[in-house]
Amino acid sequence: MPDEESNAAQEIAKTIGKGIDACRELGGFFSMVCGDALKELGGTLTDQLKYYRYKRLLKMWDEIAAIHKARGVEGKTIPISLKYAIPMIENLSLEDDESVQDLWAGLIANATDPDKRFQIKKVYIDILSSLEPLDAMILKFLSKQGWNIIPGPHSPGFNSERISAELDIQICDVEISLQNLFRLDCITGEYAAFIDTSKVSTGLNVRDKNVVCRLSVLGTSLLNACEV
Repeated sequence: MPDEESNAAQEIAKTIGKGIDACRELGGFFSMVCGDALKELGGTLTDQLKYYRYKRLLKMWDEIAAIHKARGVEGKTIPISLKYAIPMIENLSLEDDESVQDLWAGLIANATDPDKRFQIKKVYIDILSSLEPLDAMILKFLSKQGWNIIPGPHSPGFNSERISAELDIQICDVEISLQNLFRLDCITGEYAAFIDTSKVSTGLNVRDKNVVCRLSVLGTSLLNACEV
């Protein structure tokens, strides 16, 4: 590990109290995500990182490294611009739900994969940092419904009641989650007679049985960006 990375890792170690040897692994994670800009992060990270974040970051580093190894790009990764890398590391270190962690891991793995030719977007970071576990569950559920998502003779589509029944989640929680996903522009809610994922709705009545939900263009793009 270059001197700059080692110095930054030592600064992190002082904060989290885990010793330099253990923190060198995490230094590799920061190096992979941030590249040469890591040397600029030492002070910033020592102000922000605490021990309770340490295990999460190491776990994610192991997961992302495994993805890169499976793809054959281990040691060939490209860094992420600091304006994206810093909020990604910050938010990932705070996330304690595995389903949302997996989305973060996929986003970072894809953004640092030289074969993906992937352009990260700030909106992806903003959305992931605003997702609750149930939000992530509903997004993934809707994305797997194929043609059943479109109302017609073969399927009535998915309103809040059907989503509640399919996921065995209380409908009040589903309604709150759908409103948050709508707020984040990840889903569109339209009457069965007309659905267009490129159209922004003026409102979402989650209690109207005639209103069905599906992923918006942005919601689909986000899941594609996080797909492993």
